[in-house]
Amino acid sequence: MEIRNKLRNPLIAVILILLIAIIAILATVGIWKFRSKPAERVIVQKEYLKSEQEPRDVCESPECITLAHQLLNWRDKNVDPCDNFYRASCGNYIEHNMVDGTRNTKKGRVVKRLIKEFLVQNHTSESKSEYTMKLLYQKCEALRNQTIFELTHDSTMKEVLNEILSLGPWPMIDKKWKASKFDLNAMLSNMAKLGHLDFGLFEVQLLHGKVLGVNVNYESVHNGEHKMHEIISAILTANNIIFNSTKIDKSITEVYEFYEELKKNNTRFDKLREFAPNIQFEKILKNLIHPQTGDWTKLKSKIEHGDKIFNRFNGNKDVKNETLSRILSNWLVLKFIENSYSTISWKASVAHDRACDDVVFHTLPRATLRAFVRNHFDRKNLKIVSEMLEETRKTYLEIIANTTWLSDEGKRRASLKMSTMKKLIGYPEEYDEEGKLDSTFGTLHVTESDSLYSIMKKIKRYRTELLMDFVAFELSLDPTRELMEVNAFYASYMNQMSIMIPFIDQPNMDPSFPAYAKYALTGNILGHEMGHSIDPAGIEWNEEGHYEKWMPKEDVKLYEERIQCLRDQYDNYDDPDFGKNLDSSRVINEIVADRHGIDATFHTYRRLNITNDPKMIGFEDVPSERMIYHVMALDYCAPRSVSTLEYTLQHTNHPTNSFRVNGIFSNLKSFAEAFNCPVGSPMNPEKKCELLVEK
Repeated sequence: MEIRNKLRNPLIAVILILLIAIIAILATVGIWKFRSKPAERVIVQKEYLKSEQEPRDVCESPECITLAHQLLNWRDKNVDPCDNFYRASCGNYIEHNMVDGTRNTKKGRVVKRLIKEFLVQNHTSESKSEYTMKLLYQKCEALRNQTIFELTHDSTMKEVLNEILSLGPWPMIDKKWKASKFDLNAMLSNMAKLGHLDFGLFEVQLLHGKVLGVNVNYESVHNGEHKMHEIISAILTANNIIFNSTKIDKSITEVYEFYEELKKNNTRFDKLREFAPNIQFEKILKNLIHPQTGDWTKLKSKIEHGDKIFNRFNGNKDVKNETLSRILSNWLVLKFIENSYSTISWKASVAHDRACDDVVFHTLPRATLRAFVRNHFDRKNLKIVSEMLEETRKTYLEIIANTTWLSDEGKRRASLKMSTMKKLIGYPEEYDEEGKLDSTFGTLHVTESDSLYSIMKKIKRYRTELLMDFVAFELSLDPTRELMEVNAFYASYMNQMSIMIPFIDQPNMDPSFPAYAKYALTGNILGHEMGHSIDPAGIEWNEEGHYEKWMPKEDVKLYEERIQCLRDQYDNYDDPDFGKNLDSSRVINEIVADRHGIDATFHTYRRLNITNDPKMIGFEDVPSERMIYHVMALDYCAPRSVSTLEYTLQHTNHPTNSFRVNGIFSNLKSFAEAFNCPVGSPMNPEKKCELLVEK
């Protein structure tokens, strides 16, 4: 009864009506939202419809998407490929890139960034090579701090002086120095013990093949008397040695005047023998090998003309002339300092300006290679590239066999050289074993207490021992080679192809790439480098890496006529940067290798007859034999050259990027067919330069 009375209250009735209305509105909205949601059956229907669609025959990996981006955005669609394929492919490159240079230039910088990131990471490792890399980097970076530089400067200069004095008495600072104290062979031996290869009087170098040369060459330019005076002053001041600046300058000048006099009368060993007839080369060079693991007998046999040189300096006459003794003693010390410029931080600006990641990169190439491979490299690429090389080799052998102008003997020798060519894909296969590459650091011992100078000194000695072992035991990994270049090399003196790890990584190689992209990017370089084995220089080195003009004379004459066509083409090429002012004399070997390489690349891809190659996004309707040229051109896209014509002609060993596309491609019948270029158009001239492959 009480509730009924309350309901008769008008205010309560209004509230109830409003409440019922709100509930009704909320219910209506809820029903509307529910009905507006995709029903589960729709999702099932979508999945069903998706399964009914034909799969896209398009490469959609991130790597392929990046490649498609470059193909689509670097090109200039307003240019007819038959008029100027370089501009058609690369006309808008500069709008999408901040890097001066090509894709490989950018890759080189990326590799350095990745290594630097690894160096700054704060984590411990049991790897000796990683420990050495990081310690070297940390010590180098620490010296860029002014406070640390000042705290360690004097102790480092004392290390340097101790090493100088370990060579022998130094007349520049020894007031009691006498000629009787001078022992030329002892000083040279002590330099060898420190790992030095440039002794001032002579130099030890890696020559063709795995052969050492002992060379006398006084043509190099010394680095300036002022710089040398500055370093010596810093060393002596830090060691509290009182010195007369005028006398130091006089001694430095005396050495360099003697050196300049030698340059005027440079008769190689004759002049050296005249004033130093008793250089005990064998005794000196033995100190370059590791005392436990080195093998002098094997190394000695690999020194070019070793016995002849050693016997030539077997006189009993020592250097006794006081002036000459003083000059030679000072010269060896100055040469030691010159050899150590990169390691001596004699002033703060030297330490501050030092790029520490570059120091690691170039000083420890094997350790850098190991770090990159372990952290950033897809090892599947090694097998892919090795197989591509073998397929390209087969194509070359077919091309040589089908060439009409080569004689039977010419074909036999060219085929022999190509079939026996050795290959180094990234690094020797034995180093793929876990810990193998790291084991090569077994003789290098660095500690936290070492200064940067001390670490660099130890690395110099370690690298010299590696070089001696490389020659003596005929090892496969050249310690003088930059292992992290984005490049590939052919060495005539070894008849060997070497493809560096960064080159067979992104952007040149990825397992997901269509075959035409793999051959256009990596395969073309393989073909190019293999082509060097039969370029004008390559035909003077035989299959064993020995100097021999193996191509029959009548074949050479015919070959030179064909090469002359390429010379004329380059000399008359209207380059967008340099006009018709190019000179083929310095670049002809590269032009010939380009011409051979592109023939081998295209014919290899065509011979494989791949029918299921996926397409690239944006090029779904473009035939593969056209795509191979689109992709190939990307490697030569670059901003316009800022070098002068004079510099280019004197210092560049490669043809211009524009010619490597327009000039080389215009000789290809396959290119003209792929793009339907009319006969007589710039990219399909009536006259084409042919080498081994003919129409």
